[in-house]
Order: sequence, then C-alpha cells, then structure tokens
Amino acid sequence: MIAMPLADVLIIDNDEGLVRAMETRLSALGYRCRTAFCGTQGMAEFAAGGVDLIITDLNMPTLDGAAVVREVRRQSDVPVIVVTGFPQQYAAALACYRGVTVLRKPFHSNELIDLVATELALHSGRRAG
Repeated sequence: MIAMPLADVLIIDNDEGLVRAMETRLSALGYRCRTAFCGTQGMAEFAAGGVDLIITDLNMPTLDGAAVVREVRRQSDVPVIVVTGFPQQYAAALACYRGVTVLRKPFHSNELIDLVATELALHSGRRAG
C-alpha cells in the first residue's frame, strides 16, 4: 500500500456534530484537520496558513460560505468543497469561482472522502503543471 501524503484540511460549519464527524473520518485516514464553527473563525484559521483544502458550509452566521469562498479566492487557489442542502440557491454565486465543488447534504462519508482525495489530486496536478 502506498502511503498517502498528509494534507491539511480546514472544516468550517456551524453544525458542530457534522464538523466532528468529518474531522473524525478524515483524521482516521491521515488528514490533518483544523475546524471552525463560523466563517469568521474559518478565515482566521485560513490566514494562519498551511491549508491544502477547505470544506465549508454555506449557511452560517457571521460570514457565510459564499463570502468564505470569495475571500479565499482573493488570496489562494486552494480547492474548496462546499457542503449545502441548498445547492441551487447558491449556484450562481459559486459558478464564477474555479476550484469550487459542491457536495449536497445529506451525503455519505465515502462521498466526502472520494471528493477530498480527488480535489487534492487535481490541485497537486495543477501545481505541478
């Protein structure tokens, strides 16, 4: 078995149970996870550096996921996975940003794991290319 290089994943969601579930599952696979429970806290974590991928909810207090994506894109091309139960509501706002993938809630943890691996592989390919 080939060892997967560790990646730093920032999880931003105001649903603490969902954050802990994603963190537990991804950490068990070797990802290093940082968590935030609102967009403002998430942007502070992002500003600390070293984030390889962001998973964010859209509907959050203080700074919603669309604003998180907008701010991240001003600074970086780090891949972003947006998890939401309302993908149509935000489709237009997210369509103009590259490297943003939407994962509809509810989702199975294997869907998340596959998407994280895919996005990290695509991003490392863009860096190398």
